[in-house]
Amino acid sequence: MQSLRSVGVKASQVMDHMLDQSESYEVVEHTRKDLYNRLNTIRRYFGDVMSFDSTYQTNPYNRPLVIFIGVNNHTKTIVFGFGLLADEIVDTYTLILKTFLEAMHGKSLISVVTDGDKAMSKAIMLVMPNVVHHLCSWHLVQNVQTNVGDTGFTQDFTHYMFTYLASQNSRLSG
Repeated sequence: MQSLRSVGVKASQVMDHMLDQSESYEVVEHTRKDLYNRLNTIRRYFGDVMSFDSTYQTNPYNRPLVIFIGVNNHTKTIVFGFGLLADEIVDTYTLILKTFLEAMHGKSLISVVTDGDKAMSKAIMLVMPNVVHHLCSWHLVQNVQTNVGDTGFTQDFTHYMFTYLASQNSRLSG
């Protein structure tokens, strides 16, 4: 399916080809709507969602390392870029985000996932005002665990958060 689309074959022609090869929908195992949803998901998320993360003092210079992570067209995690920063202030984050966008030839993102750092969030709003900013679920769980300290509550919070996220993902793909 992806190979045919990559050489310019229309989605309807991809489905027709698959049906010609298999002679029935049962063998193909999906409908036209499934095919369109899958192609839309591939088109919509490649290069459009990025995790913007800074790891603290994990290098010999005791400086934050900012990593830009995304997903390629094979749904594999890739590093788009990184930078070793002098500090974690709005101006520094703004500079590295502008540099990142320049390297991406100005291609705008749809979503950015971060740990919720306030300076990072403000820089994102300044440089990419139309991007949807999400908080990283791992960081949310860590914050609940650290600040609430109740294992039962943390487990319930995690369960309900991931149940909600799964329901949203199935709603978007179906």
